[in-house]
Amino acid sequence: MKTKMWAMLLMCGVLERGAFGQIADFYFYEINPGKGQEAYALLSEATEIGDRTGMSIIAHQQSLGPGGEAVVSWIEFYEDSLDRAKNRYKGEEWDAYFEKWYSQTALKPLKSYSMTALDDVEPGVYVIDSYTWAPKPNMFDETLAAMIEAKQIFEEAGYKLDIWRHGVGSGGHLQFVM
Repeated sequence: MKTKMWAMLLMCGVLERGAFGQIADFYFYEINPGKGQEAYALLSEATEIGDRTGMSIIAHQQSLGPGGEAVVSWIEFYEDSLDRAKNRYKGEEWDAYFEKWYSQTALKPLKSYSMTALDDVEPGVYVIDSYTWAPKPNMFDETLAAMIEAKQIFEEAGYKLDIWRHGVGSGGHLQFVM
């Protein structure tokens, strides 16, 4: 299965496993000036290796926000922690790839975090809009309840939505992915 995303936030069927509690690891990078082709080649190679080794990896270019056109993401999806431990970067192809990755000068790390789905993830092909909230202190349950209510309203109008909770590296934000 091809899982490439360029120029727009288009998710290509990587959620076929679609399981409650799915884990996603996000890595954000800035493309260094004049290094776009090298950056895209590195990310494309990673998605191809992922396809061959059983990892669900997508890469995409951000299109909104300050400097967004120079920001790319590498996202890995796992069924659960055991799937992550079993399949993450296994094999000689990944060893050779990371030798190249660690010497590259095209991408500068910005941030990374893990997220866990709080609802059943819908499989399919999507154009993604993502909204992130930092619940006010002691308001997590109320914020989540409001997001679930909003999700129902949008789904009645024909949209597909998922609710995610950021984990390691993010401070527990909630993300509404439409």
